[in-house]
Amino acid sequence: MAIIGRHRKDAPAATPEPPPAGMDLVESLPPITPATPADTGCWLGGVYGWHNTYRIIDTAIGRGMPITAEDEAALDMYRESGESIDDGWMVGEMAEEALTWLNENVAPPGHLFTWHEGDLMMWSEAQYCTASGDKCWCVEPHD
Repeated sequence: MAIIGRHRKDAPAATPEPPPAGMDLVESLPPITPATPADTGCWLGGVYGWHNTYRIIDTAIGRGMPITAEDEAALDMYRESGESIDDGWMVGEMAEEALTWLNENVAPPGHLFTWHEGDLMMWSEAQYCTASGDKCWCVEPHD
């Protein structure tokens, strides 16, 4: 059971919630580090293929996302063995949780993280709207 995404933007970074009984949190997590609009652009290039599955998790951990020791072990195995490991589905779910965590804790207001053509992008909502054609995300009108 993962406890990824336990922090909220409004929670003080210095006092994270303790893990549920029986679960150890990986030690020495950095404080949550938010992005700024200047960080808009490509964060992980699609050229790395399946490696981006663990790289997005590493990015979120580097920004302060907590994970359990069990998740860290699965992540280490995935890094070494790749997509072929039996627990690959678990790491895939962790990657989705990491994307959600980045959006809730790291993306500045009016910005979001999303996958686009294999790249992990942080865009303004207007840029996302233009690239995806999804007008429901737009904050500014466009054609």
